[in-house]
Amino acid sequence: MLCFNKIIFTLCFAGILINSAFPQSVNPDNLWQTGKQELIPTNNYNSNTVIMIHGFAGSPFDFKPLAIKLMNRGYRVVLPATPGQLKQNYSSDFHDYQPEYYIKWINNLVSNEIEVSDGKVSIVGFSMGGTISTIAAATNKIDKLVLIAPFYSLTTANNFIWKVSRFFARFIQGIPNLTLGAINDPIGNKKYIPGSKIIRLDSYDSLERLAQVAVKRVPQIKVPTLVVGSINDKVASFLYTKSLFEKKKNVKIIEYKKSNHVIIYDYDKDSVISNILCFLENK
Repeated sequence: MLCFNKIIFTLCFAGILINSAFPQSVNPDNLWQTGKQELIPTNNYNSNTVIMIHGFAGSPFDFKPLAIKLMNRGYRVVLPATPGQLKQNYSSDFHDYQPEYYIKWINNLVSNEIEVSDGKVSIVGFSMGGTISTIAAATNKIDKLVLIAPFYSLTTANNFIWKVSRFFARFIQGIPNLTLGAINDPIGNKKYIPGSKIIRLDSYDSLERLAQVAVKRVPQIKVPTLVVGSINDKVASFLYTKSLFEKKKNVKIIEYKKSNHVIIYDYDKDSVISNILCFLENK
């Protein structure tokens, strides 16, 4: 019992050190990191809207390179800040939002955009945003779906890590964001800005339960879908994602090898962006 208490004390102390190592502040000059973005093309507007849902403990900055190119091609681009993600650069509130909340949130968002849009509405989701987008595509009349390294399972020991995280969530408040360093390209790693440097273990539990809902919705997706990811993704299991979609006739899967999880900022970024643009433009 004494040994167990020492372990708990050590882990709690480590949590304090982690919190101290990552001061919880945001860069007020970086609007992409701190809130919702809406890009309106100044010319060549094609009457199409693309909703982009960012990753866990991320921000609209996750999509900046792709979003700007879409706007320049005439798309109206809507990049919401997922609730519970951006408060003081710390996903402190994410654990308060249950899967039911996010399902209602994304369905309301998509329904509103379909109503106000003059043309077609497509959804692009990255990581956890891919999880949420999967649920939205199964129940809303959208035009197309793009999933970028979607999260349905960790690459390694998903169930074991989930159980361990649920246990230690009672003792440790924060751990480093898993997407930090999930870029193989050193240049891209310097450019990328996470929405939060620290996540809560109880927030991860919410994410896992949301992923379970999304997996059950995959068979209901009927719209044309593009899935892009890396076989060397160290966060979200690409092999598991591939197994979910590879037998669906309306799905195109593109596999990369050089990149890690945050693929839009990694070695394969140019090819990823090019393939997404071609898919959305029916090329």
